[in-house]
Amino acid sequence: MSMSDPSEHESAWFPEITRRLVELNASTITGRQKGTGFESELDHEIHSLEHATIQLKRLRNAQRPLLRLPPEVLGAITEYLLDEWPAFERPREDDDEAIAEDSDVDVDDYVYQPKNTVKRLLLGWILLTHACHTLRELLLSRHAFWARIVTQSEKGRDTILARCGETPLDLTVDSPRFYALNLARQALEFIFKHLDRAHTIRVNTSAQDSVAFFDPAKLLQNSMPHLTSLYISLTHNFKRIPLLSPEVLELPTLDAPRLTRLQLTNFLLPFVPNGLVKLTLRFHHRFDSISTEYFLDVLHRSERLESLTVEHCLPLLPAAEPTSPPLLPRLQAANFTDAPRQVISAWLYIRAHRPSVCFVLELDEGFKRPSPDDPPVPAPLQGNIDGTIAGLSIHDRDHTYSYGCHDYWEDGIDGIEEYDLSFFASQEGATLRDWRYGRGDDMFRSGFKRRLTTSFKRATKTTPFAVMNVLTSVIDFSALTTLSLHTGALNPPTAQWIDVLRPMAQLHTMFLRSGTKSVTKALTPSPSDEPILPRLRLLWIHALVLIKGPTTESVPHDGLATYTRTFQARTKHGVPLQHLRIDRLQMEKEIG
Repeated sequence: MSMSDPSEHESAWFPEITRRLVELNASTITGRQKGTGFESELDHEIHSLEHATIQLKRLRNAQRPLLRLPPEVLGAITEYLLDEWPAFERPREDDDEAIAEDSDVDVDDYVYQPKNTVKRLLLGWILLTHACHTLRELLLSRHAFWARIVTQSEKGRDTILARCGETPLDLTVDSPRFYALNLARQALEFIFKHLDRAHTIRVNTSAQDSVAFFDPAKLLQNSMPHLTSLYISLTHNFKRIPLLSPEVLELPTLDAPRLTRLQLTNFLLPFVPNGLVKLTLRFHHRFDSISTEYFLDVLHRSERLESLTVEHCLPLLPAAEPTSPPLLPRLQAANFTDAPRQVISAWLYIRAHRPSVCFVLELDEGFKRPSPDDPPVPAPLQGNIDGTIAGLSIHDRDHTYSYGCHDYWEDGIDGIEEYDLSFFASQEGATLRDWRYGRGDDMFRSGFKRRLTTSFKRATKTTPFAVMNVLTSVIDFSALTTLSLHTGALNPPTAQWIDVLRPMAQLHTMFLRSGTKSVTKALTPSPSDEPILPRLRLLWIHALVLIKGPTTESVPHDGLATYTRTFQARTKHGVPLQHLRIDRLQMEKEIG
C-alpha cells in the first residue's frame, strides 16, 4: 500500500483544517497583525491537532486482536509476564555464581540475563507501558504488579512506590542486586521505613558485614498487619562480628498477626508461632541460645505448622509425654541438621507425637570426627522405624557425579563414608514433592511417601552390602517393592548380594547408579538354584560403562555378555525382566 501525501486527506477528514491553514498562511504573507495572542493561538491549535492524532492512533491500536480481548483476559496475560519477563533482572557478570540457598520453592530464583543485554530491556514487562495507551492504563491500574517490584530498582524506587496505591508491598533485598554494602543499607532502610505496609519481606544479602546494621530490634519497632512471609538470610565473618547476643529472644515479640511463613538464616528474633504454616531456623555454625523450654513452647503453640526445618540450633529435648490437645496436629515434614544427640532427641520427641511425619535427619559431627566403631546404620534408627516400608534408597554422597568419572564395571570404589538412607511408604496417588535429582529418588516420585531420610558420615568406609545387612533387622525386606542403590561401591562378592537380596520377594523395581557385575551376576540364576527377586520387572541403570575384556574365556562376565546371560537365564527360569532402562551407555568401539 503506497503512502500518499497527507495533505490530500485534510479536506476529507477535517474540512476546517484546510480553511484555517489557508487563512493563517494568508495573514502571515500579507503581514496583517494578529495581535500578541497570535502565537498562543497557534500553540493551542497545534496541541488540539496533536491530541486528535493521539486519539486516531488509539483508535487504530484498538483494532488489534490483542487489545480487543476483555480486560480481565488481557490482565491475566500480563500477569504471566511478571515471571516470564521479569523487571530489573541485572546482566550476568563473568564472576557471578548461581545462588541456591536450598530447594525451598519459596526462596527467590535468581534469573540472570546475558552479559551484553541492552539495558533498556532490563525493564522487562514495564516496557509494555511504552507500547500503547491501553496497556499502559491496564498496567498502571494493577497496583499489585508494582508492589512486587518496589525494591528492585534503587533509582526507580520512589516512582514505583507511587504506582502501588495502598497495596501491601513485597520488599526484597537479594545478594545479586545489592551486593555492595551501601546499596544493601539503602534497600534495608527503605524496608524499615515501610514495615507497616509489608506483605512479604525477603532479605538475602552477602554484603560484607551487612549483619552489623541489621538489628533485630528494627523489625520489632512497628506492627506489620499485612505481613504473611518473612525470609531473612545473612552472612558474615564469624571471627569479626558476633552473631546474636543470647538476649535476642528477650526482645519484644514480632507483631505480625497474619504471618504464616518464617525463614531465618543466621538470624533470630522472637515470634508468635500460632499462625505459622512453615518455619525454618537455620544457622551455618552452632548457635546455643535457644533453650529447651523456648523450643518446646514453640512446638506446643504451633497448631497450624506443616513444615519445620531446624539447623545447628536444636536444644536437647526430653523424652516425649502424651499431650492434650495433640502436639503439632498438622505437621507433615520435619528437617533437622545438627549434632547427632540433638537430632535424635528432636526426632524421637516429635515422632512420638506424630509418627506419620516425613523426617529428614542429618547427623553433623561438626569438627568432631566420627568413631570408627560407629555402626553402618545409626543405633537409634534400629527398632524405631514404624510401619511398612516399601521403598529403600542408599545414596553415596562421596561419589555424586552426574555420570561418574570411574570405570563402573571394575571394582574402582571400595566403600562409602558419607551417605543417605531413605525409607518410603507406598501411598496410592501420592506425589513426592521433595524428590532430589541425582539422589536416587527418581523412582519414588509417584506412589510413595517419604517416611525418613537420614544422612551421616563414618570415620571408616563401609559398603552398601554392610548397610543392608544391618537393615535386615530394621525393616521388613519381604515388603520392599523398590530398591535404589545410588552408589558405585557395589562390588562385594556376588554370594553376599544373593544372600541380602533373596528376602526381597516382592521387589519389582531396582535402580543401580552404575552397571556393576556383582549385582548383575547375583541376578543371574544358575541352573540349579532358584532365582532371586522373582517379581523383578524393571532394572534401571543410571550409567553403564562397558569395556572389552582380555578374552571371553578369562573374563566371562565383562561387557555385554553379562547382561545377555542375565536376560536369558531369567527368561528360562520364568522370571524375565520386562524393562531395562539405561540413562547413559558408554562402550568401546570394539564392543559396539
